Amino acid sequence: MWSMVPFARSSSSAAPSARKRPMKEVLFGLRKFLPTLFMPLGLSLILILIGLLRRRRVPVLAGVLLLFLASLPAVSNSLGLILENQYPHLLIAQCPTADVVVALGGFAGERKRFPGEIQWYYAVDRFEKAVQLFRMQKAPILLFTDAQSPGDDQHNRTGELLRQAAIEHGVPASAVRLTRPVTTTSDEAWAVRDYLQQTGGHRVILVTSAIHMTRAALLFRRAGIEFVPFPVDYEADGWEWKWDRFVPSSEALDHCERNVHEIYGDVLYRIIPFAGTTTVAQK
Repeated sequence: MWSMVPFARSSSSAAPSARKRPMKEVLFGLRKFLPTLFMPLGLSLILILIGLLRRRRVPVLAGVLLLFLASLPAVSNSLGLILENQYPHLLIAQCPTADVVVALGGFAGERKRFPGEIQWYYAVDRFEKAVQLFRMQKAPILLFTDAQSPGDDQHNRTGELLRQAAIEHGVPASAVRLTRPVTTTSDEAWAVRDYLQQTGGHRVILVTSAIHMTRAALLFRRAGIEFVPFPVDYEADGWEWKWDRFVPSSEALDHCERNVHEIYGDVLYRIIPFAGTTTVAQK
């Protein structure tokens, strides 16, 4: 765990910090909101709205067609396979050893209605596989990233809840670590680099969802981290073309949105090199 040393803050330094926080929250909110306008659902609604306002049939039909295609399991499954096949699937027994098992965040949070209780999300496979890798002695340390949101009124306890969950799954308390607070995958990469520099580690086993691995690997490579990619949380079923793959569903639309989000993120970090870098925070 990172130790925090209390320090006195003068009123003059508190004012700039107070001004910076709302701006950071606004930028974070825009970063999350703006991409939704270019997701299949958001773009479909925009096209339909433009068509209705301008009384044009073509934009409306284009929006409906886009929404229909994005809702097809055949489309979402194909996009998922493209992303998931970028790195080979590994069995735990096949995974090389390393200094640390790193589980990227996004698979759990603190339940708002019941503070102190953990809420698991769809990518919980990241946690389960990371714990299994540790228990199979693939690394002596299990490291979780301390995911935070700039909009949180106070430091959320997700990291501590993950630590407790890992202990309940048989991981010794002395082997569980948390990074400094992070908000993005880029932050996670640089926080892991900081941890390795402080502890003398060299190689990590990178555990994240298969569709997220391409972007995560790019950012970890950019941070200068030696890693073994261990993709998990596979969603695509394979290249089976059955009639039900052409029946629209909300689940397929949800999968398609996540796949497109990862494609956008990967393209952004590749065409804007500095987007994957961040200032190393003081600890």
